[in-house]
Amino acid sequence: EESDAQMFAAAGRLYDKLKKPGQPVFLMILTLNQHGPHDHQPMATLPRPYRNLLRGLPANAALNFDTYLARLHASDLAMRALERAFLDRPQP
Repeated sequence: EESDAQMFAAAGRLYDKLKKPGQPVFLMILTLNQHGPHDHQPMATLPRPYRNLLRGLPANAALNFDTYLARLHASDLAMRALERAFLDRPQP
């Protein structure tokens, strides 16, 4: 149920606890939020502009499509933040 942003924030907290000067840290983060299910929240809960993007789709298909795109966008934003957090730090 966690968003990618929540997963990445947890990874950042974990990294802060595990890091040691001069030693590498490997983290694997598995995100699944954008993969489904995509039909358990009403269309009205999706952020704009991710509501009724394609006209003519059956309601369930439209909800699945729009939810997927909204989550994919949120995942992309969260990944950018995670990259900045790790790549913009002074350590190599």
